[in-house]
Amino acid sequence: MNARSTWLAWWPALLLIPLLASALAFDRAQVVRQHEGARAHVTLVLGQQRARIESYLNERLHFIRGIAGFARIHPDVTGADLEAMAREIIAERGGIRAIQLAPNAVVTHVVPREGNEAAIGHNLLADPTRRIDVEKAIATRAMVISGPITLRQGGEGVIARMPIFVPDGASERFWGMAIMVIDVPTLYAATGTAEVVDGVRLGLRGRDGLGVAGAVFFGSPVPDAINADILLPSGRWEISAAPEGGWPETWWGRPALVAATLALAAAFLFMAIAFFRQARRLEDAADIALFNE
Repeated sequence: MNARSTWLAWWPALLLIPLLASALAFDRAQVVRQHEGARAHVTLVLGQQRARIESYLNERLHFIRGIAGFARIHPDVTGADLEAMAREIIAERGGIRAIQLAPNAVVTHVVPREGNEAAIGHNLLADPTRRIDVEKAIATRAMVISGPITLRQGGEGVIARMPIFVPDGASERFWGMAIMVIDVPTLYAATGTAEVVDGVRLGLRGRDGLGVAGAVFFGSPVPDAINADILLPSGRWEISAAPEGGWPETWWGRPALVAATLALAAAFLFMAIAFFRQARRLEDAADIALFNE
């Protein structure tokens, strides 16, 4: 066969190159589209959960500043005074395990008392598991968040400690602390926090408000995650999110695309072979006719 005949015979096979290139490009575009869709969904769920948790905590923790302010003005505050304030706060905002006052860092007043008896008389500065956070609050004169941790009275909680300083002549002296304990299981239930939310796997880290440097305290480490900070009055937590089944590496129509591409490729090859055989037959016939002349 001459070059022209060969080209005419095999031209259908050459169409395989743009066919395969187009199929690969289309497949890649669909995978990218699936990935972008998954990322948008994960980002949405992440943002919603971050906002819910942050709002839940801050709506409750700001009350402890008010109690600290009251104790600063009235350093002779009694258990009855705390009871009157705390009962109303707890009734208004669920999920508060206890509100406490700790003159000289020793817990003396607790609301509600029921279920929190183990906290009464707790010397925070003498407790090696609490002392660091208490000393930090005193040194910085700012609220310090501890936890989630296991509570002396049982269960798991987030503890906010607000140091109280009262006037003492020309300066101030440390009076004690106002403390709020937030129940962690109630926090999770109220904010809809679960290991998987709407197809998105979640994790929380940053125990004691340490952010990315803190330990994971909810879920498990999430690989290839999108992260966001939950801002606390002191420090931050980090929330991580990724698709439950991992980021998409394929798309729903890939099997059909592969099947269609293979079918077209087979058709083009069949056409090429048929054209090639036809060209050979025509050339053979021409050669025979030329030989018989």
